[in-house]
Parts: sequence; structure tokens; C-alpha cells
Amino acid sequence: MGISKISRTALTISMAFVFGLVNMSSALAQERTLAELKVEVQTRADHNTYPLAGLSQGEDREALGRLNTLDPNEWTASWSILGEPLYGQGTRRFAVVG
Repeated sequence: MGISKISRTALTISMAFVFGLVNMSSALAQERTLAELKVEVQTRADHNTYPLAGLSQGEDREALGRLNTLDPNEWTASWSILGEPLYGQGTRRFAVVG
């Protein structure tokens, strides 16, 4: 069983999204506290701007609610949780039987 081109594209986009968030959080964290950074990220989500465009309402709050530090690994894990179910759906839907 392989991963279709659409699934690979979805995975690539998802990973770019996560890395974009981690890079954004790392850059902003150097200048801001956790609380300030959460406000900035929430503002971007509320305005549907990069890299948070397209999130369903409440997903941003769910991910931000899990964060307790500025550690990029914690941020990656928290945001990745949102994508895991969608990745699984895409993989099953577009799986190529070999």
C-alpha cells in the first residue's frame, strides 16, 4: 500500500504549516513571553492569516491551551495533534492498493 500524490501533497503542506508555526514561535519567543505569544498567535488565527489560515473555529484555542512553555518541540507536538486525524483520513481515502 502506498501513499498517493494527493496524500503526499497534503503531508507536505501539513509539515510546512507545523514548521511555519515553530519558526514563528521561535522568532517571536525571543522577544515575547508565552502569554504575549499566545495572544499574537490567537490574533493571527482570528484574522485567518498565515500560517493559521483555514483552521476550524476553536482548533487554535485547543492547540494554544496545551502550551505551557516556549519550547519549539512542545509547540510542534501541540499543533501536530490537530493534523493527525486529517492526515489519517487523507491516507485512507487516497491510499493506493499495491
